[in-house]
Amino acid sequence: MVLNTGLVSLVVSLAEGRSLREVWSSCYEWTFPYFLVGAAVAGLASGGGHSTNLGVTLLVVPAMYFVYVYYRMHIIRAELDSISNVSRENETVIAGASQGRS
Repeated sequence: MVLNTGLVSLVVSLAEGRSLREVWSSCYEWTFPYFLVGAAVAGLASGGGHSTNLGVTLLVVPAMYFVYVYYRMHIIRAELDSISNVSRENETVIAGASQGRS
């Protein structure tokens, strides 16, 4: 997981001109809980698959759903933040252009 997030962060930092540490910490911050809980749920599902224990199944399905919802909410929040940042940048550019005409 560290290698995966590290390589992705390296590519993003080179593409965006940001520091590797900044990109990695923001990427790792939201992926770590997702991977950790996902691994635990996968372990429970694997253990539950070898038996007919209904209790394990009843624990695994809601956990899988909550992991999905957490990840989905975080992605949507990141997209909204990105849209907000672009909107602010556009407003700054427009304000600068209108001041230049005066």
